[in-house]
Amino acid sequence: MPFTGTGTGIQNANDVFFSGLSNNDVLRYNGATFKWNNVAMSVSTTDIANDAVTEPKLAVSNSPTSGYVLSWNGSALSWVSQGSGSVGTDSIWDTKGDLAVATGSNTAARLAVGTDGTVLTADSSQSSGVRWASPGASSGSVTEVVVAADDAPTTVKNSADYVCDGTADQVEINLAIDAAFQTAAAGPRVGVVLVGQFFNISAAIIMKAGITLRGLGMDTILRSISMGAGTSMIELADKNHHMTTIRDLTLYGNYAAGGSSNGIHFLNSDGGGDGNMGTYNPASSPDSSHRIHNLFVRAFTTGTRHGIYMDDNVRGAMISMVRVADCSGNGFYMNGSSDGKYSSCTAIGCNVGWYVGGASNQFVACKSSYSDAEGWNLASSRAHLTGCHSQDSGTEGYILSGVDPSLTGCVADSNSRLSGTAYALAVSSSRPMIEGIHIYDRGQTPGSPQNRGIDFTGATHVFATGSIRLGSGSSYTSGTPTGYARLWQVGSSSLYSLG
Repeated sequence: MPFTGTGTGIQNANDVFFSGLSNNDVLRYNGATFKWNNVAMSVSTTDIANDAVTEPKLAVSNSPTSGYVLSWNGSALSWVSQGSGSVGTDSIWDTKGDLAVATGSNTAARLAVGTDGTVLTADSSQSSGVRWASPGASSGSVTEVVVAADDAPTTVKNSADYVCDGTADQVEINLAIDAAFQTAAAGPRVGVVLVGQFFNISAAIIMKAGITLRGLGMDTILRSISMGAGTSMIELADKNHHMTTIRDLTLYGNYAAGGSSNGIHFLNSDGGGDGNMGTYNPASSPDSSHRIHNLFVRAFTTGTRHGIYMDDNVRGAMISMVRVADCSGNGFYMNGSSDGKYSSCTAIGCNVGWYVGGASNQFVACKSSYSDAEGWNLASSRAHLTGCHSQDSGTEGYILSGVDPSLTGCVADSNSRLSGTAYALAVSSSRPMIEGIHIYDRGQTPGSPQNRGIDFTGATHVFATGSIRLGSGSSYTSGTPTGYARLWQVGSSSLYSLG
């Protein structure tokens, strides 16, 4: 038998028989004798009683604390914390907002919370694969450039690309437009969004090709602060910039602070062989094709100032849902601007509601009211009005002098408010097409009612249908045009016929 010594146990090496041993054999007492057994032997639950193994019996390098477990670290056994078993109280957390993120296979690390207003963004260059970033930060992505007003919330300012200080805020806005425009070198252009209520503007905001400038609605207000005469709050960088978009803003002339500029003034090149609308992508020659939508433009009053001023060769503009109020010049001024489309726009309280030059401009559901002079002046050739309205103008409701104008389903309501002798419709055009015109006085200004209907003096090749309802003693028509007309004169229950 392996045990050869005497006494009550093994006293020294001479008491143990060592022949026939294999690696990893251990000496084991089976209740009657000691035998060498390999450690790979199976151990049944009856071999080790509950609580039979105590810490002093294990060869480990540290002492346990309640709740610790025995762990092999690759070279030795040691006692380690197994945690509380609750994610909410795990020792990995240091402060509120901490996150656990994977750094590799079956490996994680703590990511500290970002600063206020930042968002978690994927970034493969980071060890954790993510990072905290400002919402407006491009990092190579295509997004809007954010400009915060001086009165914007702190969280907005913290994440904005540019922050205004309430003085000459056009500086930051123009830097943002430049940044958005330069993005074209690497990919699609981005837009510029204005966040906050008041932006104080003392010189022009300069638009560039393809850029969208927008607010967050009518409470985003560009406010003129002592802008000089002959300037405009929003202009183009040069005649070759095209396909801009302006939307969701209020432009306030702020006459109390001496603002004497126009609202928006665009001037483009002539569509000739100078590469005009092809200078900047996307090429749109010969039409500049600007877009203006959902604006409130008001109080540009010092001198002769216009609300929306589309100057020479601003071709193919699309303007919708724009309200212009209290401008000392024209609410909408199309001077040599052609092929524009205007819908659901209103001019109220301006000197002239609409002056239409150029050619082939179209207007749907647009209105002038309470102008000091005429509501509509159609000097353009081939102007087309559908469902438009002139109400309470100081003088004429409509003046038609350009060739081939077309009015369909239009209304002249109680004009000549400041005159008493002006006609609701003054036509000197060649080949005017006037279908379903409705002229009446509703008694709004009893001291100066609309008492004159249509003046055809100088008109040729007329086609006109509609009705005229005026008070007793009114002059329904004037002039002797050539052409065809059927106009029912309500007050006198008679029909005006021509041709």
